[in-house]
Amino acid sequence: MRNTKLNLPTLEKSSIFGTHISIIWTILALLTLAFIGYITHSAMLVPPIAASAMYIFGAPTIPGTQPRSVLLGHVMAALVGFALLYIFGTGEWVAALATGLAAFIMNATKLFHIPAVATAALVVLLHPALSFIYTLGVASIVLAILGWTASKTTKTIQYPLYW
Repeated sequence: MRNTKLNLPTLEKSSIFGTHISIIWTILALLTLAFIGYITHSAMLVPPIAASAMYIFGAPTIPGTQPRSVLLGHVMAALVGFALLYIFGTGEWVAALATGLAAFIMNATKLFHIPAVATAALVVLLHPALSFIYTLGVASIVLAILGWTASKTTKTIQYPLYW
């Protein structure tokens, strides 16, 4: 057996600074969504959207964080959740099926956005109004605009790579 060393990545000052900037922008995005939700009396800040914010600002160059994947991923997952909720009713097994089906559809359409799979489960388990799809769309667009703004004001975040 050979003695091999692990080549673990080291953190440089620029990457630590970049991480802090990403977290600050994530917090600003979440506060913005919370404020919009407050003034519109809608649930803008739901867990899948919060995860999307961290994903966008923390890994802005990944294909799954690009605006069309975020927007269409959440909308498709919500539609799958509503369809299965309508057909089968609520329940954990339905939420599991909706999550898997949403992942399959997003993968097949090349619009895979990891946090969006939770949207399908959320719809099945909490059965929000159908207008929730609109709320997800608005929240996704707000995140894309803030991601673009962060890209224009910092050197550490480059977003979007494409729309």
